[in-house]
Amino acid sequence: MKIAFSIIMVMLSSGSLAGASETPIAFTPQEKAYIEKGGAVKMCVDPDWAPFERINPQGQHEGIAADLVQLVAQRVGLRIELHPVKDWDESLAASKGKLCQMMSFLNQTPARDGWLIFTDPVFFDPNVIITREEHGFVANAKGLQNESVALPRGTMVEERVRRDFPNLSVVLTASEPEAMVLVSERKADLTIRSLIVAANAIKKEGLFNLKIAGQIPEYTNQLRIGVLKDEGVLRSILDKGVKTITPQEREAISNKHVSISVQQGIDWIRVYFLLALLAIATLIVLYILRNNRRLQLALTASQEARSALRISEQRHRLLADHASDVIWTMDLNGRFTYVSPSVERLRGYSVAEVMQQTLDQTLTPASAQIAQAGLGQAIQAVHANQPVVEFRAELEQPCKQGGTVWTEVSVSAIHNDVGEFVNLLGVTRDISERKRADLELRIAAIAFESQDGMVVTDADHVILRVNAAFTQITGYTAQEAVGQTPRMLRSDRHDENFYTGMWEAVTRTGAWHGEIWHQRKNDEVYPEQLTITAIKGHDGEITHYIGTPEFPT
Repeated sequence: MKIAFSIIMVMLSSGSLAGASETPIAFTPQEKAYIEKGGAVKMCVDPDWAPFERINPQGQHEGIAADLVQLVAQRVGLRIELHPVKDWDESLAASKGKLCQMMSFLNQTPARDGWLIFTDPVFFDPNVIITREEHGFVANAKGLQNESVALPRGTMVEERVRRDFPNLSVVLTASEPEAMVLVSERKADLTIRSLIVAANAIKKEGLFNLKIAGQIPEYTNQLRIGVLKDEGVLRSILDKGVKTITPQEREAISNKHVSISVQQGIDWIRVYFLLALLAIATLIVLYILRNNRRLQLALTASQEARSALRISEQRHRLLADHASDVIWTMDLNGRFTYVSPSVERLRGYSVAEVMQQTLDQTLTPASAQIAQAGLGQAIQAVHANQPVVEFRAELEQPCKQGGTVWTEVSVSAIHNDVGEFVNLLGVTRDISERKRADLELRIAAIAFESQDGMVVTDADHVILRVNAAFTQITGYTAQEAVGQTPRMLRSDRHDENFYTGMWEAVTRTGAWHGEIWHQRKNDEVYPEQLTITAIKGHDGEITHYIGTPEFPT
């Protein structure tokens, strides 16, 4: 189970590709002076946000955030000192009152931008919709009516839910576990919580009447370190430390605080199954964009078969196998804000690796130009407060193990309920087989619609295939011809200038027709009217040549 859960956490984590820096971090003189000053940096935290962070009975800061922040502090040479608080509201008030210089782990929001500046994300974690077992699947929270949502006071999710979902009645709580308990006890219909926090609460509180009922992809937690606005140098130092943290370090710290062990007397099999559903929910919610009805049926079937673990696992595996399209979101700076796990099957790169790639790194140079033009049009439309026109193109993408894959990419815009642009939403589909099939059909349509002798070569004039009539005319079998070039048929009736002129005509006009003397396998020389046709790909480059002889009557 621990191995399975580790795999789940790898799917959720994201971060820098670079390993921990073996060379000193390059600080500016101003940053060096700040560090050498040696004073403690005061930090405010959420005292009750397990497993991300909490203040234990001994007054110590512990959890995922505590370990990651301390790792950053060690890398940059800062000493962090905890500012004690009783709850999250007091922590926010202390930060606004400048009693602490930084806050350990929080999402960036417009309200918090009023007094904080933020580092790059330290940790990524999706927010999911939690309901009781009997509640239906939630494809879009905007469609819910007369339902209440339990949310911890002063969080990013509270701020955004009040703005994005006025149809929901908000019930405020003092902590994350309290919100889960209210749903379990039917005092609220749902809550929107971090996947890791939800897993921890279900395990700790035994809330087995809860389930994943949906996801809001744009609500993915991008947890950062917040720094007071007048502490720009401190933010810059911390940012450099954040960039040294590797995905492996994030995973190890996450697994340290969120793990599962099997004990006698407790039904941990069910706990493991629920946690597996939490991870698979990401694939289900994304796949619902393309086939809502099938996923509704699949989810219902999965819930009904909860007691039959083997059958359920087969259904989940089927869903994962069919979720082949890559779903992603991107901001107007060309930075990915979400990438679905299916990208690894498509290109070989992990989600964490792709999240760090630029648009140019995900495409070949020619395709990158097409995509940049589409992004430019989207930027112009957003700045002009105009609708973003859907962009669709066939683009070639490099793979981690070498080579490329052809994809069909469609991009549209995500807007909130007041029409404000939020993100670009993209769907990437593998069309390699279709491209190959198209090419084969074009070749077949030209080369084999006639009963005359046919020869097909690649762009370097190497023979790829011949038909039966070619064998009858020349005496060469297909096995003898394939891999050779048409030079095998040349006679001594033409000089090199003849052939040079013939191929120049093909290059210039796409075809050549004329009389030519060829030589059969038995050395017999014979005349024929030959047509050579160039076959071009979608990019206009020649990919094949077709030779079609006609005998004079």
